[in-house]
Amino acid sequence: MLWVMATLAVAIFPQLMAMPPQLIGLVLLPLAWRWIAAFKGWNPVPMVVRIAATGFSVFVLVMTYGAITGRHAAVSLLTLMLALKLLETFKVRDARLVASLSLFMCATQFLFSQGIPMLFYSVTVMFGTLVSLALLQRWEA
Repeated sequence: MLWVMATLAVAIFPQLMAMPPQLIGLVLLPLAWRWIAAFKGWNPVPMVVRIAATGFSVFVLVMTYGAITGRHAAVSLLTLMLALKLLETFKVRDARLVASLSLFMCATQFLFSQGIPMLFYSVTVMFGTLVSLALLQRWEA
């Protein structure tokens, strides 16, 4: 799970640099909670808390951007939902989904930049995702 979280962190890093500060906190909070939960052995967050966190996050996103239209708002929504997915990721199936969506998150960054640094960024995310998926497959078998 640590590889999955590290890959997700790398995948969302460029988006975090373009997000407003209140959304950055909403993205980093589930990532930090899941990191601590991995070491402490905590159980998943109750469904009521996950639903409330999702509703609050969408509310803050809409208040920040005015709507969920446009590239920045849509990619920010994807980033928020992917971070919130970590609150319920305690099974291999969910971890595979997070790792796979990290690749999609990486691809969305090409909407904003197509420079040479993006090549290194995408190779790093792809390498991390492949290692994550291989480790998940080994752990499950």
